[in-house]
Amino acid sequence: YLRGLSFRLPEGARVMAYKPEGRGWSRVDVLLHAVSYYCLFHKCVDVGDYEACFKYFQVHYKGSGQSFPSEKEISFFPGSIDFSKYPAIDYLISWKIDETSYGNINGFFQAVRKEGPIGIWRRTN
Repeated sequence: YLRGLSFRLPEGARVMAYKPEGRGWSRVDVLLHAVSYYCLFHKCVDVGDYEACFKYFQVHYKGSGQSFPSEKEISFFPGSIDFSKYPAIDYLISWKIDETSYGNINGFFQAVRKEGPIGIWRRTN
């Protein structure tokens, strides 16, 4: 998963983890958290940062009026996300994407890097 760090994401891009296989029984999914590190290294925004979505934490998204999928959708139901509702998402970092999950992002994102199970997808519309 760390090989994707060599792909240069534009500063300020809004990036989301897309891991269709779900979390299973794991309480902490390191692959979903890896996107936060991509964003830190490239000065981007992790739209799946649950801390920024709740009032209990010190970090919050700026009130730009842009909406993102909920942390619950990103973590547990990524295949049900309607990307037409979230045009602010610039990139997806995917893990083990298959034909079914590709159909969900097709028409919205194009692969800019694939290496083994990792994929980086740029928004096309």
